[in-house]
Amino acid sequence: YNIFKTVTLSANALISTEGNSLNGSTRQNLNRYELNPTWSWGSAHIGDFSKSYSQFTLNGIQIRGGELSLYPGIFRFSVFGGQVQRAIYSNTNVKSYDRNIYGGKIGIGKEESSFFDLLFIRAADDRSSVKRETIDTTSSVDSTQTIMPIYVSSIKPKENMVVSAISKVSILDKIVIWKGEFSGSAYTRDLYASKLDQEETLSSIPDFVQNVYTPRTSTNVDIALTTELNVSVKNINSRLGYRYIGPGYVSLGLASLLNDNQQIYFRSSYRRKTWSLKLNGYHQNDNLINQKTYTTTRNNIGSAMTIRPMKRLNSSFNVNYSTMQNNSSNSTAKIDYSNWRFGTSQVYSQGWDHLINNIVLNYMYQTSGDGNPKRSTSKFQIHSLNLNTTINISTKISITPSANFINSRNPIYGWRLTSIYNIGARYNALKNKWISSFSIGYTNVEQINAWQVRFISSLRVTKSLDIQLMIRSMNYKNANSTYSNFNEYSSRLGLNYQL
Repeated sequence: YNIFKTVTLSANALISTEGNSLNGSTRQNLNRYELNPTWSWGSAHIGDFSKSYSQFTLNGIQIRGGELSLYPGIFRFSVFGGQVQRAIYSNTNVKSYDRNIYGGKIGIGKEESSFFDLLFIRAADDRSSVKRETIDTTSSVDSTQTIMPIYVSSIKPKENMVVSAISKVSILDKIVIWKGEFSGSAYTRDLYASKLDQEETLSSIPDFVQNVYTPRTSTNVDIALTTELNVSVKNINSRLGYRYIGPGYVSLGLASLLNDNQQIYFRSSYRRKTWSLKLNGYHQNDNLINQKTYTTTRNNIGSAMTIRPMKRLNSSFNVNYSTMQNNSSNSTAKIDYSNWRFGTSQVYSQGWDHLINNIVLNYMYQTSGDGNPKRSTSKFQIHSLNLNTTINISTKISITPSANFINSRNPIYGWRLTSIYNIGARYNALKNKWISSFSIGYTNVEQINAWQVRFISSLRVTKSLDIQLMIRSMNYKNANSTYSNFNEYSSRLGLNYQL
């Protein structure tokens, strides 16, 4: 919705019965409500939203609260706050505490050119949101003795603070671009742990940090950093980067992050009018401070080439080799994995004004295995072939038949062929306001046969209202295990209205 042609207002709502119970405390609530006004130099969120700051600070989590971003001229400012999760518990188990998060960003510059930002994130669980249960041990000892309580929950309330600096520098008309991020994290695994009182340790922590964050015996402090240099000259683009994430680095503002690893990587490409070539690779290892009994390394190198030998034909080829190894002296834990993959794709296109619109052929070969004799059964080979085409019956009707063959082999079962056949049809009318599709597919894997039929029809009634109907059936038969045979039928009618 546009207000006075200066502010665009959007609203979203998702109402679900999942996560709702009689006491409202056994699952996370899936309901979502969002109001999002935007204008030329800013935006805001009210309700449920997701905000991305950087790969080390805030990204991929849902927040229920509010957010404001302002970027007048070259200045950049953002602030947010809200609840990330609610307390989930039962009489015998604690799954999560109420968790609140807030933070902000201030900087100068433009995202598309050069900038410098400072970020701050703070997240903490509310200890009072879940009762702290104990085990009564007085019956097994003298009742006159003083007994320390034993807390049974394996889920502990957590706290986290992250400070980060991000920069990007673009020079020589964007021929050379450098960007990097340096982040520091303080993470407390258990807010019930005692406060840190060792003078020698506390003296190494700056006073201003202790004024805003209480270090405890369960607190880790670590860093994460990334730097990348990109150079683009005419037809050549090259990128070289390095990333380090310490074993103690954690941000509760991220949906997930694999810590204790460092990686150096490169990507390079060369483009011409009718062909291009790409090369990429990386080396990664963990055990950054030798806290583990062995180190795991991962290596990968790959190349891809595309070529257009004639006007209507596009060909592509790719090859990739990857390894994962560790230096464990234990034969059971030892890993010596490698994987080769080769693929090619051939696409012949004539356009929608021809009976045969296109013909597509894809082939892939993959072989992998572990050099450790105790994992000899993990070796396998795969040949995969796919052929499909689009046939234009008219401007309104098209048919798409396809065939897929996957031949795989492992030391236990030998070679096994999977065949998949499918034919689909598409019809559009009323100037593409009414679109319907029908498909029927058949899959065979040795003694297993499956049929699937699907019909979908969508009608745009107005600019804001769509109606969609879907009908699907599935027939599954296994000659070696008749009890697993089944027939499944489903249908769905949906209305979609946009404000």
